[in-house]
Amino acid sequence: MRKGVIMWAKVRSAIGILTLTTIIASCSSTKNLKEGESLYVKGNVIIDSDTISKENKEKLSTYLQSALMPKPNKRLAGVPFKLYFNNMAGDSAHKNMIKRFFKKIGEEPVLLRDVNREYNENLLRNRMENIGFFNAEVRSDTLIEEKKATVNYTAKPNLIYRIRSVKFDVDSTTQLGQDIRSTSDKSLLQVGKNYSLDVVLNERDRIDNELKNKGYYYFS
Repeated sequence: MRKGVIMWAKVRSAIGILTLTTIIASCSSTKNLKEGESLYVKGNVIIDSDTISKENKEKLSTYLQSALMPKPNKRLAGVPFKLYFNNMAGDSAHKNMIKRFFKKIGEEPVLLRDVNREYNENLLRNRMENIGFFNAEVRSDTLIEEKKATVNYTAKPNLIYRIRSVKFDVDSTTQLGQDIRSTSDKSLLQVGKNYSLDVVLNERDRIDNELKNKGYYYFS
């Protein structure tokens, strides 16, 4: 008897999941959009370079793409499930308990008008400058198909800057200057390496920690 109850519960659960999946699958992610609106579905970053390897292009593209704003609606197995819940709730969610629940767990559509291409272009240029591409160029264009918009950013890194020399510009006649110079063999800045803002900041923190270990707490 107990096995039969458990089996029936599993069948009901499977039916419920199948029903919900069918409902979601039959939904349109753009059905509630107004005239002239487009759903923002993706931002792509294409690396335009003849000198960067395919593998490094993919890494750079992923690094830059992670900075794009806003993020499209969340997806599971390619389905914007939270957006579908929001669409199922509609504009009358306050009248129905189930629709109120869908509205609560759902997500408002991210529209193309929410995307500031100029802001993202500047953001990508800044990101490339942070890793040594000081003359990087970025352009963008938008592709719209069936009310779904994709923004493509083409990033041209150009020449990368490398560290030519490392010099500690301090007053060696002072104890502080001498102590800073004494840590130079531990420097994170290496001749020939690509410029990296993160490495520069880490180097500053390294010197700060070294000096604090020597008893310096108030210095600039």
